[in-house]
Parts: sequence; C-alpha cells; structure tokens
Amino acid sequence: MRRTAAEPVVDTLESIRRDMGECTRCGLFRGRTQIVFGTGNPRARVMFIGDMPLADEDREGVPFLGASGELLNKMIGAMGLSRGDVYLSNLLKCCPAPGQGRPDTSFCLSFLERQIAVVRPDVICALGAVAAQALLGITSGVAEIRGQFQNYRGIRLMPTFHPSFLLRHPERKRQAWQDLQQVMAVLKAGGRG
Repeated sequence: MRRTAAEPVVDTLESIRRDMGECTRCGLFRGRTQIVFGTGNPRARVMFIGDMPLADEDREGVPFLGASGELLNKMIGAMGLSRGDVYLSNLLKCCPAPGQGRPDTSFCLSFLERQIAVVRPDVICALGAVAAQALLGITSGVAEIRGQFQNYRGIRLMPTFHPSFLLRHPERKRQAWQDLQQVMAVLKAGGRG
C-alpha cells in the first residue's frame, strides 16, 4: 500500500535503524564490525550523545562500554538515574579504523537528528567537542561552552566533557558534575523552558 502525499512520515527508532541498513554512505564502514545505533529508554528525558564508538562498543553494538562507559554509568547514577532511564547514542555510528582520518559526520548526523526527534528528550548532554560542534554547528571547544545551556531545536543542550576525557583528566570531573547538576535542575523543574 502506498502512502499518500498527505500522510506524514512517522519515524520510530526501529524505522531509522532500518533506513540505515548496513550503511556504506561513507568510508567508516570499512573499519567497523557492526553499526552502534543507540540504546536506552526511547522516551528518555535526557539523552547522552558522544562522538564515536570505540572498539568495545563496535564488538558489542552498544554505546558507552569499557572504562568510559563505567564512568558514564557512575555519572548517570549520581544523577539519581540508571542507564535504562536515559538514551545513549553517538554522533558517528561506526568505529573508525586506525589512521582513517577525520570522517565526514554529515551522514551520521542526519540519522542522529532523527533519533533525537523520536526520543524528544527534555535535555541533551553532548559529551565532548565533536558531538557538541556537530549538533550546534559551531567550532568552539567544550571547555569554552561547557556549563552553559545551548539551544538545539528547542531542546536544552548541555555540552560537557566526554567520560574518556575525564579518565585522562580527572581534575575536570568537578566541572562535569557541575554541568550534570544543571541538567538535574532542569529535569526537576519539569524539562524544557
């Protein structure tokens, strides 16, 4: 049965993943084991978005595993939430092969934007510069804009440090916690505003 022009296209996370297929839109597919799409509560009030999957995530097909995933789990827990309460995704859906160079994020960004539109979180936490820059269309580093809510299509976006960065620079954990406290305040107050 064909859809008429008047019928709106209704996305779901499943339909977005189906549309990705076994994506070969850019060269990243050459280095991956599988696509790392996203996981968590499809109606989450907060969505954590990183830059790209790492080797552990590529093997398992789940974002935020390994040491950085453990740290993110602790951060989410300190917010009074669990991993099942939030939605986790990355800007890039494939793990780049060593030496692959800076990938074109435009293909993956279009799928991420659709994921965000389906989840409709009250707050997005952009973990790291790559995710924040792609979503906001800026070139600023996270250190310059962290701690200040940004606007992503009517959704509050908090740029903060990626857990892998925090593992290398534990002195920045206090700043990341301050960022998450602001997110918690928005969630407590009822969301968007």
